[in-house]
Amino acid sequence: NGINLRLNALFGNDAATGSFVRSLLHIDGSSLKFTDEKDGLKKAVFDVMAMSFGDNGQPVEKVAKTYTLTAKGDALKKIMTDGFVYHFQFPVRKPGAYQFRVAIRDAQGGNVGSASQFIEVPNLKKDRLTTSSIVLENLSVADWDKLGDPKGGSVRGDPRSSTALRRVKLNSVLRYGIEIYNAKLDNQKHPSLTLKVRVFRDSKLVLDGKEQ
Repeated sequence: NGINLRLNALFGNDAATGSFVRSLLHIDGSSLKFTDEKDGLKKAVFDVMAMSFGDNGQPVEKVAKTYTLTAKGDALKKIMTDGFVYHFQFPVRKPGAYQFRVAIRDAQGGNVGSASQFIEVPNLKKDRLTTSSIVLENLSVADWDKLGDPKGGSVRGDPRSSTALRRVKLNSVLRYGIEIYNAKLDNQKHPSLTLKVRVFRDSKLVLDGKEQ
């Protein structure tokens, strides 16, 4: 791998279109070759090939595209230091186990990179309580306090990058979100659910949250 990639595939469901898998691919910008353009711009060109495979090993869906990325100044510095996220979505017509494979080629530098992930897509028609995959967001303590203050103003996090990388900085806040499917409703059409969060690090329990 000449290009550093991090892939995170997320299961979700839409009432109108059905189940899907959204893949977030974090690309290390410093792994790409940028060439000089007019007005101080730098240009990178890369090819993306993404495929999903069923449990029988047969390909199901495919994406193949070429992209040109131009930037300069602070935007270029951010791409080089923090990377960027390429995301795509595949519809899932049948529940089951899938493997997602992504390959990227730097058209100017010649380097390639690849990543893969297995994901299980549940059958929501069985009416079992189910959740989507987890979306993450890494926030500073100051930004977290703003969210809790009605007059705190807006907060610009980067959930796509945080979810793709799954890296959390020390002394920061890990915000998370999920969607819940097939929750039973009472007479007032309200769900009655109990949530408990547990966090593991290197297979060791570091947080045993209270039931809410």
